[in-house]
Amino acid sequence: MSSTIENGVGEEGRGTTYYFSKGSSATFVQRLSLFFSIYWKSILVVITPILLLPIPILYTDPTDKDYANAFKCMYVVLIMATYWVLELLPLPVTSMLPIVLFPTLGILNSDKVCAAYMKETNMMFMGGLMIAAGVQHSKLPKRVALWTVQVVGCSHRRLNLGLTFVTMFISMWVSNAAATTMMVPIVEAILEVFEQQGLGDVYVNRKKALPENGKEEKPTNKKQTEEEPLLPSDITICYFLSIAYASTLGGCGTLVGTATNSAFKGIYDSEFPEVSGSVDFFWFMVYSTPPMLVMQFLVWVALQVTFMGLFRPNSEAAKRVNRASSGSENTMKVIKEQYKKLGPASFHEKASGMLFLLAVALYIFRKPGFMLGWADVLTTMKVKDGVVSMFIVILMFILPMSVDFIKFFTSAASYEELASTKPSAGIVTWNILKEKIPWGLLFLLGGGFALAEGSKATGLSKMIGESLMGLQGLPHPVVLLVVVLVTQFITEFTSNVAIANLILPVLANMALALHMDPRYLMVPATLACSMAFHMPVGTPPNAIVAGVAHIPTSKMAIGGIGPKIITSLIVWGAYPTWGSLIFSEKDVAALDLRRPKGQILSLNCGHVNVTENPGPFKCLNVTDSMQKSMFTCNLLQLNTNQTQTVPK
Repeated sequence: MSSTIENGVGEEGRGTTYYFSKGSSATFVQRLSLFFSIYWKSILVVITPILLLPIPILYTDPTDKDYANAFKCMYVVLIMATYWVLELLPLPVTSMLPIVLFPTLGILNSDKVCAAYMKETNMMFMGGLMIAAGVQHSKLPKRVALWTVQVVGCSHRRLNLGLTFVTMFISMWVSNAAATTMMVPIVEAILEVFEQQGLGDVYVNRKKALPENGKEEKPTNKKQTEEEPLLPSDITICYFLSIAYASTLGGCGTLVGTATNSAFKGIYDSEFPEVSGSVDFFWFMVYSTPPMLVMQFLVWVALQVTFMGLFRPNSEAAKRVNRASSGSENTMKVIKEQYKKLGPASFHEKASGMLFLLAVALYIFRKPGFMLGWADVLTTMKVKDGVVSMFIVILMFILPMSVDFIKFFTSAASYEELASTKPSAGIVTWNILKEKIPWGLLFLLGGGFALAEGSKATGLSKMIGESLMGLQGLPHPVVLLVVVLVTQFITEFTSNVAIANLILPVLANMALALHMDPRYLMVPATLACSMAFHMPVGTPPNAIVAGVAHIPTSKMAIGGIGPKIITSLIVWGAYPTWGSLIFSEKDVAALDLRRPKGQILSLNCGHVNVTENPGPFKCLNVTDSMQKSMFTCNLLQLNTNQTQTVPK
């Protein structure tokens, strides 16, 4: 044999040892340079925890255990952020670090950490991906994709714009993750159609044979696919980031669009029950929809500039995009022919499509906010989107792919034909799910939830939120800008809902102290909690498209620069301008009784002059002089029927 196998590993699976020829020698600088260029990831994996070690060591307080644990949690957060951004380890592997570090550092016990990896939210995400895989298994996504291309045309820009706004609209009524998973198979099918026509590769380092009968040929280079991760093209990245960001922005449109909006409504009502009606479903939608539409269009433009060469006609990206338009007539003919070859819709397509629509309806009407939801009718227990996802998945396993069993109830089929019949497989099978589902996503999402749990338990997030109290005395627009920027930065690394639950109560009390309308800070901060565009763990849509399309974190970080700037400015400017027309300060006038009073009582005993103040006073300091005495007094709270007189 040409290659021996030892301990189960062949020569092709082993590392390669390099030798310098006898006639050449490398200097120490050259060796060091080559070493760092080849092993830089491994070096950073080892060095990063060492460089960050002073954080948990120096910031310790023996009398305050929570204070020390907060900085230990910060230590873990910074390590994982570095690993995630630079992809020093596979993203799911980095996400496993809290399982090891949180218990050993005394941050959280193992039970609480591991529970974060299998929360209801994870079930909803994975269930949504399973539904998408079941729909993708039929020819329905390809049929929809071919029909969409015929209607919109073969222009990447028009297609991308259309899919973006469709995703945004769906995400206004269902969870961001559900909207993303619904659009993933459609986008994949559209990209495959373009790839078949030679108008662009889905992945730049993989060549696929043309699919036939809904089945794809396996990649020819097995070693490459096992060892080298798939690298999506810029066009592929643009499509998938567009639907992820559209899901995020669409969720801002209604109170039920994303969990952070629902968290805001709950916190606002509990903090200010006397004015709970000042924010309702309709007026929140009236306020948030116009900024949402503006942000969506500008974010689409930003992604077009970054990945499709918009306004850069001589760039390679623009040339690849324009290639699709140049051959649009011939391409359209081929697409129409392919659509005709699909024939009439099969039972498999119809059933998967109906289950898909049923999932959308159940997501929307579970608890819509403007009417009684089906969950409220069925039970008083809390029912979340995970129930819907898993219910549809179970139905996909129960319902058959075909209706061959009908022939048993007709006389047309012979006995031999009936005897040779095998039961039809379900709409989706477990083997399909094993192949299609990116199971590492469980750990990726769970790692974000574990960080949120650790930050909450140690008080790290609360510490960051309370640092905003130092903004007293600044102009209100400046305060709002700082709140938006800080919130958008934090939300890139942890759960959006967790940040909302921690920072919104702080902002509620801060607004009272600053004599501001609480909505002035809380509404923009709520929207800012969703604006995570740089990291896969920042928001579920990012994690989904990163896992499905194999988008590198570096590409997502670059693609998120434009959307981050655009959303920061619009979220900041929307409330002082548009919001002042929608939300009147008269609606929260009842809060004036709760605002802290800061009057100063002065008493001049030479000529008695008491400034008007309804509260009693207690003199603590007396300074005598020749003609008058100055009393320094502190105000005390009055009882309801208590009166106080000042003797002359």
